[in-house]
Amino acid sequence: MPMTDHRRTKPSWTDQRAEFLQYSAEHSGLSAEWRWTYAGDTIVRIVATALMRGPDVDPCDLLRAAYKNPDSSSRPPDPGGRWALVGGSPVAQDLFREIAGRAAVEFFNSSASEPWRDWLDRMRDRGYSSELPNLGSLGQSLGKYPVGFEDQIIPHVFGASADYCLVRSIAEEQLLSSVSNVDDTELTAISADSPCAAASGGCSDPASALDLGTAAGRRTAHDQWKRRWSTPDRKCTNADLTETAFSARDPSFLSQWVNGKVRAKDPSRSSRVQAIERMLRENTPPKWHTGAT
Repeated sequence: MPMTDHRRTKPSWTDQRAEFLQYSAEHSGLSAEWRWTYAGDTIVRIVATALMRGPDVDPCDLLRAAYKNPDSSSRPPDPGGRWALVGGSPVAQDLFREIAGRAAVEFFNSSASEPWRDWLDRMRDRGYSSELPNLGSLGQSLGKYPVGFEDQIIPHVFGASADYCLVRSIAEEQLLSSVSNVDDTELTAISADSPCAAASGGCSDPASALDLGTAAGRRTAHDQWKRRWSTPDRKCTNADLTETAFSARDPSFLSQWVNGKVRAKDPSRSSRVQAIERMLRENTPPKWHTGAT
């Protein structure tokens, strides 16, 4: 009698996508929201300062200005962010936590106490979230968020998760077949509902479709550059990109630029930001390609 192998087989991205799709229509109203919560008495102090300065002073303007203070020691404490599931039934929320949490453990080896939040972090990092309107308790607009602390939403989170699984499954197939070095950021454009589809615009030349005005577009552009200039012997890195742009290996600054968190009064006027964007638009090769130092 043949022995049965009881070892659990790891699911494929295709299997995971099917599980999300199974509930996407029934629970289409379920969304995931990332909200920032300001620490201590930050808001109380800002409002009190606005009242002291006069009736025409907007507390929201003061809050934004406080986080732009060039003296980091004088800024308020950074707020804390957290994902929440909204717009669906308790059953829908429990289903998503279970499916997404299991996916995070299987594919990302998540060890978090709530791995479904890790899953949403991955989706946000790949551009599947969009900025929520900054509204007050009465529905009034409060203007722009402080830079780097924008509330985010992933609508139709079951369907969006299925799209993400599709992108990852195709990326995995490409890598296994050694057809190319494309990653899941580049392949996001194959999904009509994915955030990179609009950025690609159906254009055959990736460089002409650069969208540097959004986090998803910036992430796509810098991943395209690294893939384009990598060779079988050497892969381009984030440090290579910044070294080429402004002669310093500073991947942390690149991450700030990608995620819209550059600490500057007007990031668009930053010489480093301008250098990165110019380099990407001109498709400048890395210094190690040209031998420049």
